[in-house]
Formats: sequence, C-alpha cells, structure tokens
Amino acid sequence: MVPWSKIIGFGGDYDVVEKVYGHLILARQVIAKALASKVCDGSMTLDKAVSLAHHMLYQNPKNLYKL
Repeated sequence: MVPWSKIIGFGGDYDVVEKVYGHLILARQVIAKALASKVCDGSMTLDKAVSLAHHMLYQNPKNLYKL
C-alpha cells in the first residue's frame, strides 16, 4: 500500500496539448468513480473523498515538486 500523500493522480510526458487535456479528463473521471464508490459503500465520507481528490490532483504534486 502507498500512503495517499504519495499518490499523484495526473501527469505524463505528452508533447501534444490535446493529449494532456484528454488524460486530465480521464484521470479526473477515474478518481471520481473510485472515490464515489468508497462513499457509496460507506467506507469513506464525502468530505474525506473531496480532500483526497484535492491532494491527489493538486497538493501532492505541489509538495513533491516544491512548487
């Protein structure tokens, strides 16, 4: 298991902006579905799911790359 503080939900080395955008859309959808499943089955609160999504897509990469 990887601690959630180490998960980066999006990133790649695409050189075409359309591919970057497409990957971002897919990453957001997959993360949303996975977290929604956890909320629906009662193993996670909505607030925790929103916090995890924020960390995976914003805070964790910011911390890792010291931005």
